[in-house]
Amino acid sequence: MLRVQDIMSTDVVTVNPTTSLREAAELFARRHIGGAPVVEGHRVVGVVSTSDILSFAASAPDPHPAAVDDDGDWETPETLSHWDDSDDAASFFAERWAFSDADTVDFFSDGAGETAIALNGHTVAEVMTQDILSLPPTADVLAAAERMRSADVHRLLVMDRGELIGILSTTDLARAVADRRVGSRTYVFDRRH
Repeated sequence: MLRVQDIMSTDVVTVNPTTSLREAAELFARRHIGGAPVVEGHRVVGVVSTSDILSFAASAPDPHPAAVDDDGDWETPETLSHWDDSDDAASFFAERWAFSDADTVDFFSDGAGETAIALNGHTVAEVMTQDILSLPPTADVLAAAERMRSADVHRLLVMDRGELIGILSTTDLARAVADRRVGSRTYVFDRRH
């Protein structure tokens, strides 16, 4: 029987509760991972995923809400008093770029814009899941896969006597399946004979 310890990742990337959401997102992108345990000192206090960060970013209030008039109708370029129809989009941005300073250039060139500012002002502690799903290193891989499916999660922490020793992700499971390490055998005859 294949055990979790046989396929788990032991090079576990962790973050702490005070890590900004932007730092966490950048770390996940750099390491090609979808989440990480949240550790405070030597104690695991939660798990944060890219889904947690994206959900937070999607629910953040829009800094530029759509314009709605007093009747509740969407304002159009014809009804917006500040709309200047003579400016096309290219000249508008070219003009703004020409008068920008280095900070503005850096702000827009990183491609993150206002979302990055919002993520900088919030921490992992605000979005992390505090319900820690873990299993021992000796757990059966098929049982671990079933637990991930039933809990609808993409990773389980592997802990031994309260200490984080690894992580089992759906990628680890897929790799084991692709390597034909996971599977069940059906015997037509009793194996004992």
